[in-house]
Amino acid sequence: MKRNCIAVEADLERTVLDASTTAGASAAPVTAAAAAGAAPGGPPFWGCEAAALPPGAFHVVVSTFNAEPEQLLPWLWHLGLTNAAVYLYYRLNDSSLAALYDKSVVQLPCNMSVTALPLLPNKGREAAVFLHHMAHHYERLPKALMLVHDHGPASRHSLCGPFYRRARGYYRGLVERQDAAAAAAAGQGATKLGLFGRRGGGRFGV
Repeated sequence: MKRNCIAVEADLERTVLDASTTAGASAAPVTAAAAAGAAPGGPPFWGCEAAALPPGAFHVVVSTFNAEPEQLLPWLWHLGLTNAAVYLYYRLNDSSLAALYDKSVVQLPCNMSVTALPLLPNKGREAAVFLHHMAHHYERLPKALMLVHDHGPASRHSLCGPFYRRARGYYRGLVERQDAAAAAAAGQGATKLGLFGRRGGGRFGV
């Protein structure tokens, strides 16, 4: 994981430097082509989680100010949380930001979906984003929420290795609980079927 983390951090540094250079040269808005170009491409470094939760059962909620693809897509790409729903909340009154993450522009690997949504006015910092998301989905909460700052693992208080290990470890724990519950339900069904068979003489058919 350490070697791949170095590659992730290098990719983040490259895209951020490219963005700052472009911003210094001109104040042109980010285009859909640039957003698509910010995605690393290829499979995630640690692959997709083979044992998966159902689509939308795991939410990744990201609090951001302006939802810059070059800052978000490199680390989101390598999460590898199969079927996870990623929600990016931005705090600018700019409807064009949502279009940068349209399915026709950006498709995350591992069947992860991404949706960019505005949260206005710009008050409350990340806590307002997380509370809004939970309140909005209160009647249909997922199995779990991953609440993240926009920098992801690229920060002095959020290291790459622990960031990805915790995310994947928690996801796998949920899958294990799901599989255990399904096995228990199947066992109960088999027990009931066995009881029914014994009542009917111990065998079926002629």
